[in-house]
Amino acid sequence: MCSGRILRRSARRVARQSFPTASRAIVTHGLLYFIHVAHLDFPAIAMAPGLKKTSKRLSRETWLQRAMDIIAADGFAALNIDRLSRRLGVTKGSFYWHFENRKDFIFQMLEYWADISTDAPIRYTKQAEPYPAARLTLLMVVLQKQNTARYEVPIRAWAAFDPGVARFVRRVDRKRYAFVRSVFEGIGFSGRDLEVRVRAFVTYHSMEMAMIDRPSRAERMRMIPFLHKMFTQR
Repeated sequence: MCSGRILRRSARRVARQSFPTASRAIVTHGLLYFIHVAHLDFPAIAMAPGLKKTSKRLSRETWLQRAMDIIAADGFAALNIDRLSRRLGVTKGSFYWHFENRKDFIFQMLEYWADISTDAPIRYTKQAEPYPAARLTLLMVVLQKQNTARYEVPIRAWAAFDPGVARFVRRVDRKRYAFVRSVFEGIGFSGRDLEVRVRAFVTYHSMEMAMIDRPSRAERMRMIPFLHKMFTQR
């Protein structure tokens, strides 16, 4: 775990080297803000509850989160009701308490993925930070904290075989693109410069976990001030 003092020095150095004097206070505020929130949980985007519950009737969120864990580990082909029931140690009756059938389950799981990976981070970032440059930093913190990028490759592999899933993924991509574009516009980018930065940001944060040699979460958090500089330096 890197110390707050080291992170604060990095944040101020990045702001001093990369931005004009008039912008430094706002940018430094954003870079320092991530140090404060990096070790917090986000109530607005809380993940599903842990699996330590002993009740035989598990929550809907527990079913959905465990399904996401299976997809991340084994791919979409491993997703079936019997396997989920065995992993959770419950009968299929618990499944049918929450979901009408497998089709309904798949739909709700995709909605859950969209919420934890896209909708909730956007809601939280909009509410918590008004300054665009600082909002970009906070968004990067939230995405790393939630660690939902691990679902991207299996979900997109699934979309290659299922047109319905593909339509859903395109909808999520458009929502991500629109929000990130609004942030970069707020920072002051336009034209092709804007488009390239938005696409680079969305692609990086969607597919970072596809790399074989992935940095640890602590290292990814330490990289945030430098990523901010890379994405916003003129």
